[in-house]
Amino acid sequence: MWFFSGDLHATADAGLLKAGWPALERRFAEWQKLNAAKAVTTSGTTSDKLDEWPPFVRKVEWSGFRFTALASDAALAVEGAAMAHCIGSYGRHCRAGMLRAFSVRYGKTGERVASLTVEESAPGCWAIAEINGFANASPPARVDQAAFAVVQAMEDAYRLSRPTRSAMDVFRREAAAQARCNLEMEDCETLF
Repeated sequence: MWFFSGDLHATADAGLLKAGWPALERRFAEWQKLNAAKAVTTSGTTSDKLDEWPPFVRKVEWSGFRFTALASDAALAVEGAAMAHCIGSYGRHCRAGMLRAFSVRYGKTGERVASLTVEESAPGCWAIAEINGFANASPPARVDQAAFAVVQAMEDAYRLSRPTRSAMDVFRREAAAQARCNLEMEDCETLF
């Protein structure tokens, strides 16, 4: 069940598929530890249930970097504290529109390198909004180049995945409706 409960069966490397029983048992033990930790920290919910807004693309690995979606205020706060910049305050923007944030890490070590935000400029068209290293320093040029893989992944997800396209369209409409509602509420408050 652990192999099929996530997307491991679809993304597993060929070596795992050919692994012997002891290797599979080790992987299962790692999976159990991970899920036990999730249960302790999240009261039994999965990371998907902790999402406060849909990330659309959860993870991209490119050119030695791993880009992981930040889909909650808590994830943004952890990233902001670790990177000493203001990404921790972007939850309102992610929740209210088509801005998505990613933690950028070295693929081999997991060490944080930068934080990335991408924004949809038109349906299915994404662009880099910001990419900042520690304390808003410029990240290495290779990170800037690799970040375009996230933009491409977001655009490919819209173009090639009907469920993702539908989710983006629905979220965009709901965010626009919420923004209109908020404006109407502000107009009402100015009358009193």
